[in-house]
Amino acid sequence: MPFEFEFLIGVDSLNTILKEHPSLSLLASNVSSSVNPGLFTSHKILEIGGVRIGLLALADPSLESNLPGKILINLKFEDIISAAQKAVDKLQESKPDVIMALSNMKTSDNARLSENVKGINLVVSNFTDHAMSWTSSKEIKINQEERQSIGAPYDISSIRDFGIEIGRIEMNFNVQDSIRGADLQSIIEQSYKVTDRTASDNALMAHLTKGITVHSEERGDLLFPAFIDLIEQNPDLENFDETTRNGRVSKPMWEKFISRILTNGAPSEVSIIRKIPTFLPLIGKLHEREVRSWLWFEDEIVLMDMKGRDIKRLLEADRDETLVTSGIVAFKSPGGAFYTIMGRPVQDDVYYRVATTNVISNGVLKEYFRWGLRHASKFEIQKTGILKDSKDGAVLPLRDYVLSELRRIRSYGKGKEHHRRIADLLVPKLPYQKLFSFNFARPTLWTSLNRAYKGNGYEAIPESRVISGNSFVIGAEGGIIATLDKEKSEWGIGMKFAFAQQSVDIGNGIYQKTENADDINLNITYKYRGSKREAFHPYTRLEYDSEFTPTVNRNTGLENAKQKILRNVIGISKGSTSKWPVLELGLTAENDFSNNNYQYGLQGRSLGRFPLDKNWNVIYSLTNNFNYYLPNRNDSERDLSIKYNMVHEVLIPLFGDISLSVAADLFFFKGKTEFNRDPGMSMLMKVGLSYNRLWKPRFQSLF
Repeated sequence: MPFEFEFLIGVDSLNTILKEHPSLSLLASNVSSSVNPGLFTSHKILEIGGVRIGLLALADPSLESNLPGKILINLKFEDIISAAQKAVDKLQESKPDVIMALSNMKTSDNARLSENVKGINLVVSNFTDHAMSWTSSKEIKINQEERQSIGAPYDISSIRDFGIEIGRIEMNFNVQDSIRGADLQSIIEQSYKVTDRTASDNALMAHLTKGITVHSEERGDLLFPAFIDLIEQNPDLENFDETTRNGRVSKPMWEKFISRILTNGAPSEVSIIRKIPTFLPLIGKLHEREVRSWLWFEDEIVLMDMKGRDIKRLLEADRDETLVTSGIVAFKSPGGAFYTIMGRPVQDDVYYRVATTNVISNGVLKEYFRWGLRHASKFEIQKTGILKDSKDGAVLPLRDYVLSELRRIRSYGKGKEHHRRIADLLVPKLPYQKLFSFNFARPTLWTSLNRAYKGNGYEAIPESRVISGNSFVIGAEGGIIATLDKEKSEWGIGMKFAFAQQSVDIGNGIYQKTENADDINLNITYKYRGSKREAFHPYTRLEYDSEFTPTVNRNTGLENAKQKILRNVIGISKGSTSKWPVLELGLTAENDFSNNNYQYGLQGRSLGRFPLDKNWNVIYSLTNNFNYYLPNRNDSERDLSIKYNMVHEVLIPLFGDISLSVAADLFFFKGKTEFNRDPGMSMLMKVGLSYNRLWKPRFQSLF
């Protein structure tokens, strides 16, 4: 029956082998081929000494997750229960004495098979999770007085050895007569290693290798030190798991090591690889030949940007724990898993750079990768080991890249220097790493119908939204913020802009062009986060708030003085979460240098983001910006006591980072003097195209 290696060589190669060797057959009841319908045999009857034995075989369904897309396209995996029952029904038409199911499935799947399929008398299963280097033997005697009932088969578990081995199953029947058939008395399963000490083994090997040219692989350079040398550099390595406490590298440690090499070299924030199918229990110093035996896979490296939500959904779908990760940590809780990447909570609608393989991204889990952006599958390896996405590059197997990195590390020095570098890679990353990023705060090109409601006395206000009239508006707005995020603090330098021009009929066929939105804002922010990042912490911000062009006083026709405000804010902010990235409350002190009026007040800001679908694709956003200014003896008609901007927005993805933006933008205001104390409002109903992206240059390309 086929396992991973047989499937990996492809249906065409398997078909060629069967044609060259007609005595062979591939038994797999739950697998079929669309291009070679007769390639796999669902069931078979063997007759030996008058005893009829019915055979069916179940291939491990998890193989569907481990095979490349180009292989899977020609294979179809059927549900093991329905496939087994159909095979049993067909076998029972031939009235066998016993029906035996061969399996390379996991224990849980064998148990389901036993409990749900009627008519199987025996399950012979082969597990590949552990390695043994000695002969194993097991015998089960069957009590005929308590004869096995249908649906409760015996489970004979053999343990796979590595290399070449002989497996023998011996069944003893009590043959009675043609009517009563034969009763199974006992079964003996044996597995022993092929060695050159046994004459018959030598004869077997001579027969198997007849006509085959054997290429002996050189041992190669020393790539991985003895584990005892690594423990000398970092004693904590010994406590990784039970195997490391016994003095050798364990399979989970090696898998994490490979994943970490990929994370560092991509470079990526997260790497996701599949567990290694086979792992020899090697000890001592390992040269390239031995290391290759720990890299038994053909997976090719793939890089892409994935949404945080899709990463979490992918890991939650991996119920059989077939994946290995680096860079992302899951904390289990009664309410579900909580994930962090580089020490920060994973934000569902933020894109992260992910390094994975084609077997994962094109396999049965491919639905979680369909929203990925900026894919890369061809690379050039730089001198530093960093992967460079290149159209002129080549497809890069993960195995080859790991070997390349181990050779590069070895080239930096031998002895303890080599030991130290490998030991450093075996140690998990620090839970928090500083991150430099650019946040493109939704630059948007929009069109809108504007409605303004206000009394008199606002003509001298420098705020464009205040003096605007009812009209059709075309505008643009957005910003960019450069952030250096450290473990306990954050620095941010930002620039925001808004410009919208309207044309208003002021009578006699005369149209006056004014700016409905006209803002330039430069700011620098410092936030102290402490050890509890989601708690309230102090922050301070210095802002310069101006405009592209001055407003025009409609009563006089003269330009108002151009706004030139320097503002300082000191307050408290809450740590960012997926649904509330911004929550701030602060005290403000500012001066408009155009009329030298110092003002003091209160400022509040919030940004809420709520998904309208489970994948965080369609998002409802609620923005609130509020300012209140205390009365001042120098207050004039230029000054406002209240400014409150509330924006309701729905973002619908179109392509890449571009979304359709549909928004209701409300701006409320109130003056300070007796001439403009009646509140007013400006309302924009916007439709436009928006670009939203958090760009991390260390990990992601701009385009």
